[in-house]
Amino acid sequence: MNVLLLLPAVLIAALLFGACLWSAAQAIRRAGTLRAAHAAALALTLAGIASISWNLAAPAQILGMLLGAASLIAIWTENGWSRLIPAPQFVLALVLIFRIPFITHG
Repeated sequence: MNVLLLLPAVLIAALLFGACLWSAAQAIRRAGTLRAAHAAALALTLAGIASISWNLAAPAQILGMLLGAASLIAIWTENGWSRLIPAPQFVLALVLIFRIPFITHG
C-alpha cells in the first residue's frame, strides 16, 4: 500500500484523538450541559470506533446518530475558537450514520 494513502487517515485519526482529549478535559473541568455533552461525545466516540472494529453496522449507525447529537450540543455550548474542536467527532458521526466503513465494492 502506498504511504501517501495512509497520511490522510493518520491526520484524521490525530484530529479525532485531539477532540477526544479535549472532551475528556472538558468533562472533568466544566459543569452542566457542557460537561454532559463532552462526556457523551467521548463515550460515544469510543463506542463508535469499537463498533467499526467489531464490524457492527447497525449499532454503529445508532451510535452515529447519538454522537451527532452529542457533538452538536458540545459545539453549540463551547465558547470562542474551541467550538471547532468537537468537529472531528461530528464528522465521525456522519461517517457512522452513512455506514461509510461498511461499504464494500465488488
